[in-house]
Amino acid sequence: MSIPITTVTGHIDMTIFQTKDSLPINSNHLKGAVIEYIFDHLIEDLGKKEISPAQIFNKDEHGVRKVSYPLIQFDLSPSGIIKIVGICQGSKTINLWINRIYDQQDLKIKGKKIIIKFIHETCQLWRPELLPHLQVYEIRKWKPYSTDTLKQRKPLDNIIWGQLLRITDDLDIKLARRPRIDLLRYKEIQRIDPYDRSHKIRWRAFNGQFATNINFPNNIGVGHEARLGFGKIKKLSSISL
Repeated sequence: MSIPITTVTGHIDMTIFQTKDSLPINSNHLKGAVIEYIFDHLIEDLGKKEISPAQIFNKDEHGVRKVSYPLIQFDLSPSGIIKIVGICQGSKTINLWINRIYDQQDLKIKGKKIIIKFIHETCQLWRPELLPHLQVYEIRKWKPYSTDTLKQRKPLDNIIWGQLLRITDDLDIKLARRPRIDLLRYKEIQRIDPYDRSHKIRWRAFNGQFATNINFPNNIGVGHEARLGFGKIKKLSSISL
């Protein structure tokens, strides 16, 4: 099987959001703005392509949120760098969105119109398979625990195994045999609040490396809050089995 992946990068001016009393905008604001834009302007176009908005944004046919791997993932850095990744149907959705943004430049975040500069779009086809060797990946800002499991001490190697296989299950990827997944090293980093200080949400996040013989692509997220740019992976090197 082949899975389309679209990655859009760009830059916005963050200074327009810097006021005395306001908190900085983040990936969650970007996600909300893009989703609102899609529902306001692109529903008819999605229907023509037989794309279900509910499926894209992890809801069932009744509009109830379900837990599944996010098909659109958003990342907004403090310096204003935007990175949006669309997977499967999410790839088609982001293609429609970016084509409209190219023409209209009418996206709003927190009520303010923004201009996305230096837009770059890349498309690839991921053909999932088991490799004859182990591929080492870097993983950054990985959140293995949810707010419900934050105090648990379940081994991280077990958690990353389950979270990587959750990706293959949710994308309906059939592997020929049981894969190998090894967590090589990890280091806890500063606790991150992805929303704003008023929520007082605390997380445990890690940078690290893992190895697997599944040929995952770069720049997709693993773990909790993957839809907000956490747990991004990047290929580093190969190891013989």
